[in-house]
Amino acid sequence: MKLVRCVCRDCGFETEKARIGYHAWKWYFPVYATQRGQLTDEECVLPDSAHKRINSLTMELYTRDVRKNPVARAAASQKISELTTDVYAQFIRSEHERLKKAYAGSSLLCLLTDELVQVEADCPKCNTASLELRQVVAMAYCKPDCGHEYTWLDSEEKGCPQCEYRPHGFATEVEPRYADQPRIQTACPCSSTMISGASLDDAFCPKCGALPTSYVENEKTYCWKHREQQHPYRLPGWIFFSPIPEYARLFENAKIYGDAEPEEDSLPASYCESCQRELQAWLKENPDRD
Repeated sequence: MKLVRCVCRDCGFETEKARIGYHAWKWYFPVYATQRGQLTDEECVLPDSAHKRINSLTMELYTRDVRKNPVARAAASQKISELTTDVYAQFIRSEHERLKKAYAGSSLLCLLTDELVQVEADCPKCNTASLELRQVVAMAYCKPDCGHEYTWLDSEEKGCPQCEYRPHGFATEVEPRYADQPRIQTACPCSSTMISGASLDDAFCPKCGALPTSYVENEKTYCWKHREQQHPYRLPGWIFFSPIPEYARLFENAKIYGDAEPEEDSLPASYCESCQRELQAWLKENPDRD
């Protein structure tokens, strides 16, 4: 998965960012709404039946006979690669056709190869057919004991080219033309942080594609969903030994584990009052939760 935006060659007009390509059983298809001059994306998830076929075949690699036999292992890997390529290609074609009908009158973009397809649409600012689809430059910052800074090209990157560590720090809008524009720091559900332009609505994580859970402005932390300032509390230290409740993802800035007792180990954290109210209402409505 890559981050992209449409840019006018003549006047410099830019759209918001969108996602394109593959990540974690999902494909993202950008859609450019010509009349509004707006770029968005459609998230399409590979059906369970399709990725179960791939997973089932992948399990062959972990059987004792295949694992110990280089020839059998290579043959199994080849079968997995061929099946994956075929399943992905069929899915992309079918979703592209479906979306073309759903977005008739807009430009539907699809990354079928490693090359970005081009938009054939007029710029809403200067009315010339000069819009280009460009990949958003994203920088990755490795852990301090490595310190390597490098261009992050795709969410499927293995990690740092020097130490292979998967990064947790990113930045976008790093080109000189953004130097005088406001910046904002966001936090992602995948535990990554990012410095980007001031727009919160398209602050997609280059690593997982998700929108942020919170952001920092004037040294204060705010809930992304409610745009409310968060308040400090003490998080119980035992959470690292406890499974994460399935419903936690619905209330990302609530006190999922409650407050720490005064005498127990704890960690500083912050919560959103609106997220907390929503959590409490949900718990009342779902007394038989796991």
